[in-house]
Amino acid sequence: MLKKQLRIRWNKYCRFRATKIFGVNIMHKLKLSLFVVLLLLLSVSTSFAAAVSYVEISQGRYDLDVLAGTMPFPPAGSDPTLKASDSGKIVMGTDAYYWMERTYESATGSVSYSNYPSGTVPSAIVVTPGHSATFASGYSDAATRTLRGSATVISNGARYTPYTSEAISKSDLSNTFTISSGTSGLANGDTARIRLSVRLDGFLSATGRSWTGSGHAYPEMMAGLTIRDTATRTRVVSFDANAKIDAGPVNMNYWPISYQSDLTWAWGASTNAGVSMVQRDSDTITSTFVNSDVTHNFGFDTGMLSLAFDVIVGNTYSLYEYLSIFSRADGISASSSDFASTFGPAIVDDNGTDILIAWERGELMNPPVNNPAVPEPSTFVLLGAGLVGAALIRRRIKK
Repeated sequence: MLKKQLRIRWNKYCRFRATKIFGVNIMHKLKLSLFVVLLLLLSVSTSFAAAVSYVEISQGRYDLDVLAGTMPFPPAGSDPTLKASDSGKIVMGTDAYYWMERTYESATGSVSYSNYPSGTVPSAIVVTPGHSATFASGYSDAATRTLRGSATVISNGARYTPYTSEAISKSDLSNTFTISSGTSGLANGDTARIRLSVRLDGFLSATGRSWTGSGHAYPEMMAGLTIRDTATRTRVVSFDANAKIDAGPVNMNYWPISYQSDLTWAWGASTNAGVSMVQRDSDTITSTFVNSDVTHNFGFDTGMLSLAFDVIVGNTYSLYEYLSIFSRADGISASSSDFASTFGPAIVDDNGTDILIAWERGELMNPPVNNPAVPEPSTFVLLGAGLVGAALIRRRIKK
């Protein structure tokens, strides 16, 4: 029964929702609106992407006591950046599964979420036997290009199910910047070299009970950013990173160890100016002590990276950045992935030409006097054609 209800919830979560334009259901009017949708997509791809800050949180836990624990839930309208929320409890016999999901988004400011208890750290939390506790935080600010995230799960004998005892924090942002000549003497169409400085650091920790006990822990991090020329959609900078620990007991009846923890991590960056760097590694720790707690900690740090890349004066560039944090634990275990420190890239003029770097949201590098970013005429034409087409469709449907 429990698995069936979870499957229904998952199918509901993944269900496709039809897109609407001016109240018109695109799926129901597919043949009529396909051409217009293509025009709108083309116009968006050539115009400026909006600056958006986004945070998605998902938490679940499995309890043996149906009366234990509640999910904090904000009252309706308490946070204007809260766009969607869901929570609930599934009970089967003496077992209870709780879940909570929230989505925050803003085009005008930062968004954040945290349920870490004030003045405490998760390692100091006492979880009663048969229960688990989850903690998550997320922060996104498109103006400063800053992302933060962490997820921790503490399990004191909570039994494993496909969706139990996990915490997820997903955040991303988008912003655009325009390159102007300023006092550099460069003309529109000339090439200039600028530099992105970025650092990503944090830590992963997995603790579990070795055989003959049971304690699985799985913390993970994924992050990256991409910069593209909005006119040509050409990628000029890319950065990606990932790290995870998979730890759990090993049956000594068949293997000479009682616990094994596997770590893998990698990061890489490249630019259109020839910058290319990749680092990766792996590590495994084992234990032969039975029914004992084993901890595997790893500090992830790219160091400060300096990524030079070429841009065209007069062009606008889009920045997309994401940070995904995940932790899961069951049995006697604890899992933590904490990247709430330094992920916030800065972009500066790299060759002292005094060009202007103007962000859609945020500060101006060498601020212009009167040099606003203006979309190309083709952008207005495509966007106008799409809007006119959509209006005609709405008018026809009304008739």
